Amino acid sequence: MGMFTLNEMPKSFLEAWLLLMLRTWGGHGYALAENMTRMGFFGIDHTRIYRQLRDLEKRGFLLSSWEAASFGPAKRVYKVTAAGEQFLSVWAHTLQGYSKMMEAFTSMYTGAFSAPPTRGRTQEGSADQKGKEKQEDTTHG
Repeated sequence: MGMFTLNEMPKSFLEAWLLLMLRTWGGHGYALAENMTRMGFFGIDHTRIYRQLRDLEKRGFLLSSWEAASFGPAKRVYKVTAAGEQFLSVWAHTLQGYSKMMEAFTSMYTGAFSAPPTRGRTQEGSADQKGKEKQEDTTHG
């Protein structure tokens, strides 16, 4: 996997979705916006999508070409590059990490998560500590 600078690390969840949808289905900006709406993203700003697509292309993650339509104007279609595939992989790993953190947070919030023992000590006290306390009771009593 390629290395990315801090400025290139995932920042916008939109770019992850655009890369994934383009890798999976290909397409153009309007179709991407329609697919996002069908997937539960509401209030999608088409201008923002086109701006993000241009930015991804400028950064070398996408290539675009004009495709003549059987009706209406030509459409700019996008394809994910090898660098885009690598960046999508960075996104996937980042989101997997976030998913684990969210699961731990939710478990802790609902009380299903117990804190790990600290340095040989459980919530009730360590076995060594209990043994020492018992030994002290027999020598002093």
